[in-house]
Amino acid sequence: MREILEERLYDFVCVYGEISTFGSYLFDGHDTIVKENPKTGLINPIRATDNGPRSPIYFVTGTTLIVNATLDGEIIGDGHLWIPEDLSMKDFSIGDKVNIYGNVEMYRKKENEYDYCIHVKRVEHFNNE
Repeated sequence: MREILEERLYDFVCVYGEISTFGSYLFDGHDTIVKENPKTGLINPIRATDNGPRSPIYFVTGTTLIVNATLDGEIIGDGHLWIPEDLSMKDFSIGDKVNIYGNVEMYRKKENEYDYCIHVKRVEHFNNE
């Protein structure tokens, strides 16, 4: 369902979407973020960004739910994506349309299933005027 993110794992991407809500799920890089890809057994590499290399994610703050999320113009799975950062702390609000730049990461959910998120490097309001 999220093949587009699976194919871009660790890549630096831009995701477009709309902020739906802010949550409290904690993405803890020590427990939640997957350091070894379960499909390949490879340890996560250092990620490249537009500002140089970046180490794996270690994040213990609130979350933001993005809806109508797209990557390269393609809807991501069912259209929603959790971001392991509380964007309300950066003056973003529910309903804001945003471009989110960062690296695709894999994380383990409570039920031991895997999903994908974006380790945010930069967020901008989307203005199509």
